[in-house]
Amino acid sequence: MLGMKKWPGFLPTNHFLFRIEYAVLCIGLLMALHWRALNGGLDLGLTLLFLLLPDAPFLAILPALKRNGKDAGQWPEWAAAAYNVTHSYVTWMLMVGLAWHVTSIPWWPLLGAFLHVSIDRAIGFSLREAK
Repeated sequence: MLGMKKWPGFLPTNHFLFRIEYAVLCIGLLMALHWRALNGGLDLGLTLLFLLLPDAPFLAILPALKRNGKDAGQWPEWAAAAYNVTHSYVTWMLMVGLAWHVTSIPWWPLLGAFLHVSIDRAIGFSLREAK
């Protein structure tokens, strides 16, 4: 097309530049949670619950991984979808929007889930592929 060069490709999502961006986001989220804890109260128990909640699907996946037979150690077909739903920023943005709509105030403990997803991305974990 009239001398236009081919555009460069996109970096993979586990590239170190993405990981640095997510690490910076983690630091920002930790700073926001720390600020909230110091200046307006933060329910640390709920924040820790939401920090761990994205990995809740593993409680259902683990028994399937431990079974014997030809499928031993294999993820169930639904596991990647469950993981991706709980490790998506979109899911947690919808939860924040819903909580804000219902309570009319920002619900700070939900930032724990954003922190979890950001930590996963910073260390190189991305969304899962379906089988």
